[in-house]
Amino acid sequence: MAVEGIQHTPGLTAADSKELLQLANVAKRLPSWLNSVRSNKNGQYLSLIRGRGMEYDESRQYMPGDDIRYLDSRTSARQGEPYTKVFRDQRERPVFICVDDRAPMHFATRGRFKRTIAANTAALIAWMAFFNGERITGLLFNEYEDWMIKSGRGRGTVMQLLRALAEPARQDSINNSDLTKSFAQPLSKIHRYIRPGSILFFISDFRGLDDRHIAEFIRLKRYCDVIPCYVFDDFDYQLPKNKAQYRLSNSLHKLTLIGGSQRLQDKFDALNQNHKEKIKDLSRALNSPIIELNTKCQPSYEIGKYFRF
Repeated sequence: MAVEGIQHTPGLTAADSKELLQLANVAKRLPSWLNSVRSNKNGQYLSLIRGRGMEYDESRQYMPGDDIRYLDSRTSARQGEPYTKVFRDQRERPVFICVDDRAPMHFATRGRFKRTIAANTAALIAWMAFFNGERITGLLFNEYEDWMIKSGRGRGTVMQLLRALAEPARQDSINNSDLTKSFAQPLSKIHRYIRPGSILFFISDFRGLDDRHIAEFIRLKRYCDVIPCYVFDDFDYQLPKNKAQYRLSNSLHKLTLIGGSQRLQDKFDALNQNHKEKIKDLSRALNSPIIELNTKCQPSYEIGKYFRF
C-alpha cells in the first residue's frame, strides 16, 4: 500500500507492474544458468550442475570401475550377480531470489531508483527460472521486516513475486536504521529456508555489509551457488564536480548538496572506501564475479553478459 505523502513514479522510483510482466519476453532470450556460470579464475564458464544426480533411474550389471557404494543388493541377490544403481542427472536448480528494499535503495541521480533496478532484475531472474521449470522462492526485506514468497513452481509463484516487487515504498523502508543489523536478518532467514543445491541471487547495494555477513555468504556457498547482484549509482563513487546546488530526495526526505567541494569529496571518499573494499572482499570470498547493475543500466544486458550458452 502506498504511503501518504510519498510521490511514486512507476518505472522510475518504483517498479512498473506492466513492465515486470513484459520482461517475460526478454527472459526467453537470455542464456540459462543451467548451462554455465562464470569463474573468475581463468575466465572460463563452469557447469552449475554439480556432481551426479540423485534420482534413481534403473539398475544394470556391475562393470569394473563402478562405485561399489551404489551396488543394488536386492537386484544382485535376485539375479545372482552384482548389479549397480544408475541415477538420472538432477537438473533441477531451485532459485532463491532475495531483494533489498532498505533506505539506500530508494535513490538514484541518473536512470532509475536502485530499488526499481533491483525489482526488474528479480523479475527477469524469476521469469528465467519459470521457463527452466525451476522452483522459486522470494524474499524482500527492509530495515524492519521482510516478505516471504513461499517456494513454488509455475506462473502463480512468479506473479506473487511480481506483485510484491511492484509495491510502492513502505514508510519503514525509507527511514534510516542500523544497516549492519538489517543486513544480517535476511541472511539468517535464507539459511533456514534455502534448499541445498539452490542458486541464490542476492540483489542489493550491500550497504552495511561487514566481515560477519561475508562469512555467512561463505557458509551458504558450501551447499548452494551464490550470485550477488550489486546495484549502485554513480553518486556512490563520485560527488558532482560542478559548483552547483543539487536537490536530492528519496520521495520522503529532501536534501540539498553543494557540489564542487574537494573537502566534501575527500570526506565522502573516506566514508565509502570501506564499503568499496567489502564488495571486493565478497567477490574474492565467493571466488566469483558480481553482477554489477548501475542505475542507468538495462538489467537484461548485465545478466546476459554474466551468463552465456
